[in-house]
Amino acid sequence: MRSRLALIFTLAFSANVFARELYYTIRSPKALLMGDAYTTLAEDDYTLFYNPAILARHSGFSLFPLPISVQASDPTEDMDRFTNMSTVASTTSGLYDQLSGFPIHAAASIAPSLKMGQFGLTVFSATQSNITLLNNSHPMIDIYHTEDNGFIAGFAKKFGNVSFGASVKYLKRRGVAATKSLYDPDVIDGINAGGIDSLGDFADLFGGGQGKGWGFDLGMEYFKKTGANEFAFGISATDVANTKLYDGEEEAPVPEQPMRVSVGVSWKADYKIFDYIFSADLHPLMARIENSRRIHLGFEIGTPVLRLLGGYNAGYYSYGTEVDLGMLDIYLGFYDVEIGSGYKKKKANRFLMYVSLFDFDFDM
Repeated sequence: MRSRLALIFTLAFSANVFARELYYTIRSPKALLMGDAYTTLAEDDYTLFYNPAILARHSGFSLFPLPISVQASDPTEDMDRFTNMSTVASTTSGLYDQLSGFPIHAAASIAPSLKMGQFGLTVFSATQSNITLLNNSHPMIDIYHTEDNGFIAGFAKKFGNVSFGASVKYLKRRGVAATKSLYDPDVIDGINAGGIDSLGDFADLFGGGQGKGWGFDLGMEYFKKTGANEFAFGISATDVANTKLYDGEEEAPVPEQPMRVSVGVSWKADYKIFDYIFSADLHPLMARIENSRRIHLGFEIGTPVLRLLGGYNAGYYSYGTEVDLGMLDIYLGFYDVEIGSGYKKKKANRFLMYVSLFDFDFDM
């Protein structure tokens, strides 16, 4: 029995490589600035993307009608590459020399949410693109592109200090994950034929498609508040058994949405005029990656109006600030992620901006 358990543990946590970045439908901007250590902290408009059990803490009515998040590559970390861009990149070979190996990232999302008691609903529309040019002598392009639309509805129930939650989601996705030669006949014919009006059209040239499907999430949390201190421990499984996407009766040729299992703890000291938070997560537990890539740590300190955030994300760091003016909430910051096949193999530098307008809540 012990040998079987050891084998299962080894397989579940083995350090096999993961070909690309670990992708999610949407991540909270606050989470990204806190090292993505957010399994027990997602009390904002992104609760249902992390742990539905956290809904059990909510009371009253909350509305987040216009939360907009934008992320992109941070060129300031590699400015030498873009020096004299107009002269060096005036030829095709010069352009490849200048951009080869530079991970281009662009993402945007809007996810209006409402919470009523322990029920939550989020409608979302999100897109993300990750493009890297490879091999100057025979140009290749590695692309991951998704355009997602859908909704998530969840509910939680509290039993003493322990809560359980579940959510159901509908996801419609257009996208592709592929590496292909730019001289591939299908790509050349598609470009020559015209009709490329968006990144989605461009992605279709690389074998992408469209699909839709249903999925569900589960979560558990232990939460205890004593005076000014709050302690939380949580476990969540999003996209349980993988969310399958179909085009008709066939499985769609789009990037899959795999199950992600997370476990986290957090401690908060709240003194009304200021507070601070420490958090730690291990995730994703089921992915075949090095164990060092599962470690996430976060820190937050501030007042109800101005806050500073920082984190450690699987080997890299993040930092930023929040300004909360009630019906206007703003996040600005920088974060790094692993996009290679192992621990600290290839870093991508990114920045984010988040603006949420007309947030509203009251106790019932």
